[in-house]
Amino acid sequence: MGICPQCNASYPEDIIICPDCRIILENETEAIPVELVELYVTFNDIEANFLLSLLKENGIIALIRDMTITPYPLKIAPFSEKRVQVEKEKRDFAVEIIKRAREDGLLSRNGYFKDEG
Repeated sequence: MGICPQCNASYPEDIIICPDCRIILENETEAIPVELVELYVTFNDIEANFLLSLLKENGIIALIRDMTITPYPLKIAPFSEKRVQVEKEKRDFAVEIIKRAREDGLLSRNGYFKDEG
């Protein structure tokens, strides 16, 4: 179902523009609250994004919290931390995935688990 963001009218999936408001409809989705926990810290954007895709491929909701406080390349911890957050219920599974990636040499040894640091 599509929902008009202006008038809140609902339309079937085959309609993509609200006939009254002439605005593109948004997909109707239910927001499901998810509790996230900080799990892993890295200092590399590429590594953080790699972890994000690796976790998502395994069905784990994950986000990157970028702690950078300046637009300039500053490589002083903790000002360049990229903190990987995962859903609380799948934390243990995420730990296994990240450990396996480290053992396989897919991650640098600069990153660490939040409870290690």
